[in-house]
Amino acid sequence: MVFEVAIVVGAVALLVESRVLERWKSAAPAVAVAVAVGVLAGTTAVLVSPSTANHAHASGDEHAHPTTATAHGHDASDPSAATGHDHTESTITYDKLPAATKAEVDQVIALWANKYPTAADAASDGWFNPGRSLYGIGAHYVSTVDFSGAAAFDMLNPNILLFDGDGPDAKFAGLSYVVADVPEGFTGDYDAWHSHPSACFEGGRVSSLTEENSAVWLSESECTARDGQVRPLENDQMMHLWIGPEYINRAPIFAHDHPDLYDGYNPKRDG
Repeated sequence: MVFEVAIVVGAVALLVESRVLERWKSAAPAVAVAVAVGVLAGTTAVLVSPSTANHAHASGDEHAHPTTATAHGHDASDPSAATGHDHTESTITYDKLPAATKAEVDQVIALWANKYPTAADAASDGWFNPGRSLYGIGAHYVSTVDFSGAAAFDMLNPNILLFDGDGPDAKFAGLSYVVADVPEGFTGDYDAWHSHPSACFEGGRVSSLTEENSAVWLSESECTARDGQVRPLENDQMMHLWIGPEYINRAPIFAHDHPDLYDGYNPKRDG
């Protein structure tokens, strides 16, 4: 699977609007924002994509998750987990990681867990949030200087930083990697990689994934009824790592979504 040039071109076309150009005068940040919006949409994908429920990685690397990744649907009777989606999930927590994997995660923690305590700290060092804080996955900050969705997996240099809200005081919750193909990643079969084919854009930013009969996300018809645009996304591969000081022990370390972030924007709930 390849992070196609098409997604970059599509995102650039979408964001070259007067409202964006008014905010971003220089070419470099504008391009970074365009790429980031496409990445953000793909990163949220795992929350609702039925195609990921039993997905296989067709990249030559059969990096499957036979012992730690399970397909599940949230119990609709539990309002905190009523997402209306199925997905493949990694269930291992930080304290249960085998020594080799934990040693790798600890390297990432040493570099990133306390580097940017708040979103304002990240922004002051060149990171930018192109969207909003979304249900289960927070706000996604990318570097306006050197973001690349086609980069090889670099454990110590993630592409995306995750914060727990929209404002400058939002706290660091974790980070995310986006790569062209499913990599070996961390030692073992614990990291769950995902992708998604499309999303809904409203006002120049991602507002929802497109999913039929979801309790959270909009269908394509609901997106267009709100004057949104359904945009296809290519098969970039992504993974979350929840290492924020207040988040690391409250969900599986490689979980796709974090339950403490279910107060993020939900288009069905929040309008």
